[in-house]
Amino acid sequence: MIAAKNHKNGVVNPFAQMRKDFGYDFCRNESEKNPFVAGPLKRTDCSLVSDGAAAIVLTDVETAMKLGKPAIAFRATAHVQDFLPMSKRDIIMFEGCAEAWKRALAEAGMGIYDLSFVLRNPVRAPA
Repeated sequence: MIAAKNHKNGVVNPFAQMRKDFGYDFCRNESEKNPFVAGPLKRTDCSLVSDGAAAIVLTDVETAMKLGKPAIAFRATAHVQDFLPMSKRDIIMFEGCAEAWKRALAEAGMGIYDLSFVLRNPVRAPA
């Protein structure tokens, strides 16, 4: 119901990226055009690839200490708006995402290779 409501509201929002009312039945049911993405979420439940987000796991210090996990603290935030309409930009460049990363890393006083999951020399698949 939430996905259907959100898509319906987008129709009347001139700033919405997607302005199409899919209707409750389409949003509720899995189909070739509305497949499951992860768990119970279908495509209509999720943001478009150009909508940015980051996931973070939060807990209180007492629980973190019991789990033996190192303390984690808030380091930075960034918000960037990209150009609309999409016809005025190269959609595969992800310029908004790149700028958000750049700003957040600068605010945190970090570089991309300070992140443990970023490889300096990734193995590339043959073209």
